[in-house]
Amino acid sequence: MHKKYIFTLLVLFVFGCSSPADESEVLRDWDNHVLTINQVLVNQGDLDRIPEFIAESYVAHSGEQIISGREAVHDFISTLRTAFPDLHVETKVVAVDGNFVSWVRIHRGTHEAEFMGVPPSGETLTWQAVVVTRYEDGLVVEEWGASTIGNVLLRR
Repeated sequence: MHKKYIFTLLVLFVFGCSSPADESEVLRDWDNHVLTINQVLVNQGDLDRIPEFIAESYVAHSGEQIISGREAVHDFISTLRTAFPDLHVETKVVAVDGNFVSWVRIHRGTHEAEFMGVPPSGETLTWQAVVVTRYEDGLVVEEWGASTIGNVLLRR
């Protein structure tokens, strides 16, 4: 198993074993926040609202790839929505511990433009990402993620 997947599973296990004082209230708040971010930025493509959700100092870790800053978030979502114009994501919060949230995002969209060097297939693809998000002052400042998109693209 790759180190990044072991790390992700370990983080999810540790967060899953945590128990906030009022778990249902904390989970509902983070669940709504994560849902709102994904609804506005990914599903609706309202990228002008990135500053409402993402800190200027934002950093994302995905394996050995690191992206940073709001512009990188903008570029990534734009590229994703160009490749999958009908993209829709669903989210589910798995665990909350202080200012860390572990969650799963399920993507579904029709592959209509090149993505990750793979030419468009016209097929509707479904893939998942597991994400651990760290918040500061109500904004996302750092994320660690693992996605199955590479495997999905290669299998078709």
